[in-house]
Amino acid sequence: MQEWEEWIPYGPSLEAEGFSQLKELSIVNCSKLVGRLPECLPSLEKLVVRNCEKLLVPVSAFPALYRLEIDGCKEIVQRSAANLSSLSSVVLSDISSQVFVEQFMQRLSKVEHLKIVGCKELTFLWQNGIGLLQTISQLHRLLLSVVAEEENQQQQWLACSCRLQYLELSDCKCLVKLPQELHRISSLRKICISNCPELFSFPETGLPLQLRFIEIGGCKALKSLPEAWIFESNTSLESIKISQCENLKLLPDDLHKLYHLSKIFISLCPNLVSFPEGGLYCKNLTEICMIGCEKLVALPNVIHNLTSLQHLKIKRCPAIVSFPENGFPTKLTLLEIEDLRILKQFFDWGLLRLTSLTRLFISGGCSDLVSFPQVPTSLTALYIRNFPNLEFISFSDQTFSYLEELYLLDCPKLKSFPGKGLSRSLSQLYIFQCPLLEQKCKKGSKYWSKIAHIPCVRINNKLLI
Repeated sequence: MQEWEEWIPYGPSLEAEGFSQLKELSIVNCSKLVGRLPECLPSLEKLVVRNCEKLLVPVSAFPALYRLEIDGCKEIVQRSAANLSSLSSVVLSDISSQVFVEQFMQRLSKVEHLKIVGCKELTFLWQNGIGLLQTISQLHRLLLSVVAEEENQQQQWLACSCRLQYLELSDCKCLVKLPQELHRISSLRKICISNCPELFSFPETGLPLQLRFIEIGGCKALKSLPEAWIFESNTSLESIKISQCENLKLLPDDLHKLYHLSKIFISLCPNLVSFPEGGLYCKNLTEICMIGCEKLVALPNVIHNLTSLQHLKIKRCPAIVSFPENGFPTKLTLLEIEDLRILKQFFDWGLLRLTSLTRLFISGGCSDLVSFPQVPTSLTALYIRNFPNLEFISFSDQTFSYLEELYLLDCPKLKSFPGKGLSRSLSQLYIFQCPLLEQKCKKGSKYWSKIAHIPCVRINNKLLI
């Protein structure tokens, strides 16, 4: 309704009757709409207004409103004595009136989810000694893209958020370091920091004791992670996710003391050199993912001791030159390897040792490989890609007992299937850029009888069956 220009009310005496039962109202991309919304909407519970630059929104007139989202409007109108205690979720984006938002925030006594984005002029949250966030006693989830430079101002609003469980800071261009008082928010369970290019340090006092999840992305100035993570203020940490931190070089030496750590995900950190000397002996660690760490030279030698490890992904880490002395944990269920120089060492160690493996993805890293080695018979999915000299897949017929998915990509010399054919358990066969094999799989060819029973066969993105 981009051409909508005017809201035509029923009139002062009939307005409430016209929309007395309306519970949800969304007005989006009505750039020509002028005037204001009807003020008598007694049943309205959810209001969303986006990209309506000429519209006035009288939020204080809606007594049942619990969810409000305003993104780009002319003005938000409220009565001075308005009660906004029904609001539990508020999103404000591109609101330029600091005076309004300050008055508005003072009445959000019971809001649980608050998101403020793109309001560049707003700094009132942490000024005047007592931040306005102190009045929001029920706040559980806070997302901000506006943060003051001064550390003492940050301390004020963070220390007030005593019930906060989720904190997200995104696109905070002036954020240099997190406040020392962060550890006092004992209720905090998850922190997400993204696109804060000047952030270079964490508080020496550590992080909240009960913090379980931390995600850091797009923090170009960050060179190291805090040793304070490993205080006894931090054994609850379960998941660490770090991405696009270009200057990150080191992981904390005592990372293995995070006894509850179950997942580590590190991607696009091109200057990360090594794992800590203490290794990663975390008994509950179930998943490790390393992608695009171009200077990482080795995997931890003690990786075989990770008896709970189930998923291991190592992709685009070309500097890794040595295979762990005792190999990989034998209870792995998923393994993804891409462009690793150690692939031949891995094959020599023996894929068959991974007796619990169900999904195997291998791409590149061994350009002279002619015959693919034996794989565990437990596999249900096999993905082979980018082996320019691969001619044979030397599997026994038993290998395919449970195989359900087979992907063969970018193997121009591959010319045959293994053994006597493909098992009846196979439900998906995908062949791409394997010209010799493609010719043999055409309808009526010698291999047609070997694949005709498969429910889904795709060759070069074309569905054959």
